[in-house]
Amino acid sequence: MRKKTVSYILDNLMWFLIYMLPLICFIVILCKTGQLTSLSDCMSSCGLGVLTNNVVYTTLNSIFGVDGVLPLFVSADILLYFSYFICVWLCHLAVDVLLWLVRYAHKLMDNFGG
Repeated sequence: MRKKTVSYILDNLMWFLIYMLPLICFIVILCKTGQLTSLSDCMSSCGLGVLTNNVVYTTLNSIFGVDGVLPLFVSADILLYFSYFICVWLCHLAVDVLLWLVRYAHKLMDNFGG
């Protein structure tokens, strides 16, 4: 494999693990205690409890929550995971844009400065 292919695989693996972090914490807590708890409790014990009062969760809850316009989800755990997924996706997008800007600046410096 080429270096670029390995870098691409490792990048996707890292982001996949970050996307799955709440589910991994849920499985670890389940194996550790042997009791089934809610995903929101697991996320708050892992330090991800701040997601319950952000803009993404509030919007999803007002649209798809129990009292929302289109009530699809009874449990708030699914909405909490969706809000986590969207927030991580936005961070991923910001990191990609930042890395692109740095690469573009390096390319411009190479073209103008040599």
